[in-house]
Amino acid sequence: MKVWALAVSLLILMLLVSGFSMYHKTLTYDERDHYAYGEQIWNLNSDRFEDSKMPFSVLNVIPWEGIKHFGLDTWVVGLARRDEVAAGPLLQMTDEAREATLAVLTGRLSTIVVALLLGVYVFLWARSLYGARGGLLALALYTLSPNLIAHSRLVTTDLYAVCMITISTYYFWRFLTYGGYRHAIPSAFTLGLSQLAKPTCVFLVPIFIMVLLVRSLGRPAALRRPNFRKYHLEHLRAVCGYALLFALVGMLAVNAGFLFNRTLVPLREYDFSTDILRSIQSNPLLPGSLRVPFPAPYIEGLDAVRSTEVTGDTFGNIYLLGKIRETTPGFRPFPGYYSAAFLLKVPIAVQVLILMSAVMYIQNRRRFSFLRNEVFLFCPLLFFAVYFNFFFRAQIGIRFFLVVFPFLHVFCGSLVAEARPPGPRLKAIVVALMVYLAVSVASHFPHYISYFNEIVWDRKQAYRFLADSNIDWGQNRYYLERYTIGHPDAILRPGAPITGTVVVAVNDLVGVWDPDKYRWIRDNHEPVGHIAFSYLVYEIPEDSVLRK
Repeated sequence: MKVWALAVSLLILMLLVSGFSMYHKTLTYDERDHYAYGEQIWNLNSDRFEDSKMPFSVLNVIPWEGIKHFGLDTWVVGLARRDEVAAGPLLQMTDEAREATLAVLTGRLSTIVVALLLGVYVFLWARSLYGARGGLLALALYTLSPNLIAHSRLVTTDLYAVCMITISTYYFWRFLTYGGYRHAIPSAFTLGLSQLAKPTCVFLVPIFIMVLLVRSLGRPAALRRPNFRKYHLEHLRAVCGYALLFALVGMLAVNAGFLFNRTLVPLREYDFSTDILRSIQSNPLLPGSLRVPFPAPYIEGLDAVRSTEVTGDTFGNIYLLGKIRETTPGFRPFPGYYSAAFLLKVPIAVQVLILMSAVMYIQNRRRFSFLRNEVFLFCPLLFFAVYFNFFFRAQIGIRFFLVVFPFLHVFCGSLVAEARPPGPRLKAIVVALMVYLAVSVASHFPHYISYFNEIVWDRKQAYRFLADSNIDWGQNRYYLERYTIGHPDAILRPGAPITGTVVVAVNDLVGVWDPDKYRWIRDNHEPVGHIAFSYLVYEIPEDSVLRK
């Protein structure tokens, strides 16, 4: 009971931090579209209007629909009007636009609820592997993760993907650990359900196959069984049965989520944009009349997401460590981008705890069972680390890499596992690091999308390392408006070199859309301040050589 009380306290802490830190946060660039697709699903229409939007966004529609159902929408709009500080831009909108914005803002509550659900699973998994201490440490790291807090408050699918990838892998671990259809059905269901969260979740299939291969190769003793043939025939029959179950349940979940929209469309009727799907479509072994057992919007989404990633059509130029690469056809992404983002945006205390956990695990490996347990943490980590660092081309923010975080948090539970009780020195180090973590995270309140660890000591200089949704995703327009009211002489986004107080958005400064527009500032001046980390303030002197 005491352990659960501590776990609930940590979850309440995350709820409070997430809730209060989103108070003045304006809508990010993608939230309206995610909400709009959720509304479509709510109205039983799963047709696509954009590549990455998924049925899970219907969860974000539920709060506002509930408010309207009970006739509270007028009261909520009136409440926003009375709160002049919070309302800000809402007061300048039409009634229709104001209501639409409030609908999305209330939709953020659903993402917070899902984030809390994920926290429960992080705790349950770590406690199952490493005991109560391990579960609490993993949950504490999860609830104090500034990047997860940042995206737990948004109407996007990033947090949903993190949640479903973790939960699906957890149930796959339970299935392979305990066996039987009792555990196979939840695993199959969560795997299918995950495909409705974000296209990234499709990688769970190769990850699960990777887990099976590692476990098989790690147990060669089965090859020396006396009844080798009989054993493997029985094993093969069981595998085929489970595979059929996973396929059927998965297809049912995906079809239901997309409302059976154009299921069984012939393969030849698709107009694919990516080479890989075109090659499948043109494969002579697959007749064009072959009917695809998945809804068309699901297949079209996978194709469109991959096409956008390859061409870079919608996400502008990519930026890392002061260098910009334009997303022209055939552009080269930065190798190791997400490792660099991890080093800069994950709290130093967490990185130290991960390193300590790895060292201690190796030293005490005989007390653990890698093939039984940690392989389920290691395979997703390895797969996503390689994929995102060397194959994924949309290098626009650490939010894509959040899928590895819960696995790392669970693994950190091994540092204080019951199998190897921590000594006084280790306890002291862990406590000190947790205090450091809490101070670092609190120091950035409420600007968690823009969080950088203390490697970037001068926060005005964060733009020299990363940009895009690592710093500014449109969430701080309220703070910009308040600044302009207090500084009416400030010049926003000047179109040419000028003197005086100049305010430039970080993404404009580094050249996410136009590398040359603000080169005159970037190469010749240093910021003297910032506005919620998303906008930099410069004082351009009268005698500046660029005035000419």
